[in-house]
Amino acid sequence: MFLVFGASAQQKKNGHQGKHKAKQHREHITKDLNLSDDQKQQLKGIKENHRRDMAELKKNENITVKEMRNRKTALAKDQKLAIERILTPEQKNKIQEKRNKSMERNQQMQVKRMEKMKKQLALSEAQSSKLQTMNESYRARFESLKKNESLDQTAKKEQFKALKQQQKEELKNVLTQDQIRKLEDMKKDKGEKRHAR
Repeated sequence: MFLVFGASAQQKKNGHQGKHKAKQHREHITKDLNLSDDQKQQLKGIKENHRRDMAELKKNENITVKEMRNRKTALAKDQKLAIERILTPEQKNKIQEKRNKSMERNQQMQVKRMEKMKKQLALSEAQSSKLQTMNESYRARFESLKKNESLDQTAKKEQFKALKQQQKEELKNVLTQDQIRKLEDMKKDKGEKRHAR
């Protein structure tokens, strides 16, 4: 329910686990596209070129950390565009359909999470309504920030952090002290379960 959970989890996916999940996601999306042998060959070439360019970039010790991030972002963007160029309109539609279904599933999960949180925190109808409105507003803001290509990763991280802090402060105006404590405990439990896997 709370984007404080969701956004934090999203940011933590930047490690090895996040890379593995991103790879699985790409494989899952391309699995049903019925790629031709020529497309598969081109895709392989694009991936190899991207790997080579990234390896070359990592060897470069004469650039700043910010420059390195910007170049990595640019390389990822180039790779995405190259992949899109070899896909047919039908294949692109299939990818979009899969993304839409995935978003629907996420929304259904959020509704279930909302109901669970409502029970666990013993939220009143007024609190529940306020939190729902607040979460929708922050979800839109997080999504907009995520899509903002004029910012580099460092600026995005800072703005994500500021948004999460702002949301945390707003939560204090909706929840009681006891409910905030319960929420913090739930976050700790969730974090411990994740590390135990």
